[in-house]
Amino acid sequence: MSQSKIIPSVSLAEDFGESHAELKNMLSKMQIQQEVMATQLKEFAALPIVQKSCEYQQLKFLATSLPLFNLPSETFDEWYFKYGEIFREETTSLNDRTKVQLLVSRLGELEFKKYTNSIAPLGVSEPTFRETIAKLMSLFAKTKSLTNRRLQYVQLQKDENEETVSYCLRVDKAFCAAEMGEISTEELKCLMFVHGLKSPKEAELRKWLIERMDEKGSGLKLSDLQNLCEQFKENNSKKPPIKHIAKTESLQAKVWRTLHLDFFHIEQDYILVLFDSYSHWPEVYVNANSKAATIVDAMQAIFSRFGLPHTLVLSCDSSLTQVNSKLFVSYCDDNDIICTAPVGVSLISHEYYLHFKEQLKRVIENRLSTESCIEAIRPLLVEYRNKTFCGAPNQKTTAEIMLGRSLRVKEEAPPTYFVGGMGMIATDYPY
Repeated sequence: MSQSKIIPSVSLAEDFGESHAELKNMLSKMQIQQEVMATQLKEFAALPIVQKSCEYQQLKFLATSLPLFNLPSETFDEWYFKYGEIFREETTSLNDRTKVQLLVSRLGELEFKKYTNSIAPLGVSEPTFRETIAKLMSLFAKTKSLTNRRLQYVQLQKDENEETVSYCLRVDKAFCAAEMGEISTEELKCLMFVHGLKSPKEAELRKWLIERMDEKGSGLKLSDLQNLCEQFKENNSKKPPIKHIAKTESLQAKVWRTLHLDFFHIEQDYILVLFDSYSHWPEVYVNANSKAATIVDAMQAIFSRFGLPHTLVLSCDSSLTQVNSKLFVSYCDDNDIICTAPVGVSLISHEYYLHFKEQLKRVIENRLSTESCIEAIRPLLVEYRNKTFCGAPNQKTTAEIMLGRSLRVKEEAPPTYFVGGMGMIATDYPY
């Protein structure tokens, strides 16, 4: 009679000890995840939700398909760009309140607290889905207002060397960030109305209307915008008379407000010119390449000295890739700089700029073979900045209007030595 072998239970536990520890660790992680989800959804536990069981199951399924939104790993516009299609395509059978529950349940713990505090004393189920999206965009998206994001969207252009796939992706992402899928017919009319205000004379009106549109949110009609224009006009007409001292300050405020921007090349040198339309002060940047990044870097260097302008008049060819590039447009948008064509700008200042441009080109083309471009244009800049142009306030020189003082003349200037590099601002170093 054979005897069966008995395997000790202690030996079995030893064999599976390592697997048991791994399983215990996995269960612990799952429990933590469940606790996090329970914390996020506890606000909804007390809400009276009247739904069909299939609707509830759909909500539950969609919630598991959407990852949590957490800062700073991504902004909300980036998160919604990835998963917004789920809300547009997969939630058509859900009511608005349920869509809000689904969206808010996917917020991280800190993001959920910030959102609930921002809408207090309202509960999370009271704002509509559209209002919830708008609020989350304002809290967790990039800092641009909704109206500015939409204006940026309608101004999108394809870069010359940009791949079609990349351009499509950029259009799709900007569409999502601008919430264009939620825009009404009347809101679109208002957007195009503001988009068409490109004259420097209407810059203040444009800025004021954008602020009003952001304040009022949805529901604004084109007729309301017309009334706001009348209100703006009336407010300006009621301003008190400007005293003499205030007039002097207002004249000074015109300096470096509207600049002519031009970009061209002569032989191997690429020239960027910024020309103040009020003081006629020229700034010239010389570089060896024509990249949009070079132009933006040069602008940033010059603006760090004189401040940001209000308007850039594109005196160059408006079809140039550099000024239509994503980098250039984003830089101007981020700094609230309005770009416009020479149409509507003072013809006198434009004529002065064209005259300076001809002088500049002539000096560069006729320079000595041993002379660099920067060395050739330096005397021209000193001379031009010390001149008085026809119609100048109180017959002041360009430097006196721009800086409040005159410059030393060429003969008095001490020798200045330039150090070679990637690029330089051709400026009047002696002063």
